[in-house]
Amino acid sequence: MKTFWELKEELNKKISDMNEGALEEATVSSDRAMHNLEDHERKGHADYMKKKHGVTTKFHGDDELSYHGPKANVKAALMHHYHNDKDHAKDEHPHIFKEGAIGDFLAKRKKEKDIKKSLQKQHDFHTDRIKNYNNELNKPKTAKSKTLQSHNKDKADAHKVARDHIANALAAHNKGDHKARNTHIANWKSHTKKNEVARDHYDVNYKMRG
Repeated sequence: MKTFWELKEELNKKISDMNEGALEEATVSSDRAMHNLEDHERKGHADYMKKKHGVTTKFHGDDELSYHGPKANVKAALMHHYHNDKDHAKDEHPHIFKEGAIGDFLAKRKKEKDIKKSLQKQHDFHTDRIKNYNNELNKPKTAKSKTLQSHNKDKADAHKVARDHIANALAAHNKGDHKARNTHIANWKSHTKKNEVARDHYDVNYKMRG
């Protein structure tokens, strides 16, 4: 069995190796990209990219260039170069836009939190609407209010159905069952689309990729 000090030394070595690797990756280079700059425009472009994005520009031949610097800066420079067309930039420079295991995990976790937050807001919204319409139903009835009371009941019922779909979606999301979650969300969307009353709902913004 290894002693405490031997284990500590191994851990320190691993941390040192990780730091060295991080330093090696601190400065990256893009692949070559096409450009149509004239000779007299090159210095101005390089100076601009250095000031704007903190990257060094190298020119290759008549119509190619590359960017060099911290990965985030090179990524920003490429987005500028490709006019914010991320798909194009990613296709041409995949190693710059690849997040890696940790980046992918963090992005996925943030997405899951955003979806849950949006679902909860939608659930709270429908609950609030149900409460409001039920309060109206509990008011003393008059001849003039009978029609309005009927409408309020329809509205409350419509929002109850919508809330049930969202509640089921939340339950499935918490279990990690994205397929079931997306099915319930689709049912909610179908209900609010067909039912004019339930269409009065909070606008949830999230992607439907499970």
